[in-house]
Amino acid sequence: MNAMNPLSGPDTALPVDTCNSLRKSNFSNLFDDGETHNLEVSARRAAYVAEVLGVDPPARLVDEEDCLSPEVMDFVRHTGASLDFIFVGDLRGMILTDCERRLEWFTGKSGEA
Repeated sequence: MNAMNPLSGPDTALPVDTCNSLRKSNFSNLFDDGETHNLEVSARRAAYVAEVLGVDPPARLVDEEDCLSPEVMDFVRHTGASLDFIFVGDLRGMILTDCERRLEWFTGKSGEA
């Protein structure tokens, strides 16, 4: 339990029940898209983020012209979810952003030069 491992520490923003649920979750369905941009898998990823945060998922991910929908853009703006995670399953952006925010909070220093 330390600052860099908040799920097991007292500084987590997630309720204990949510943390326990996350530990028992099977995440394989969030990454299995056969290396294509499958909107069903993307919708599952967005729904997962929404479930963890207790909010509604975006009503649609893309608009009639297959462009990002205003709903998904509002969702990522308000939740901090990454478009990279939703559409391609890449967690690095969300992890790095969270780490930078925590480091800034703990040290009072921004990671930017």
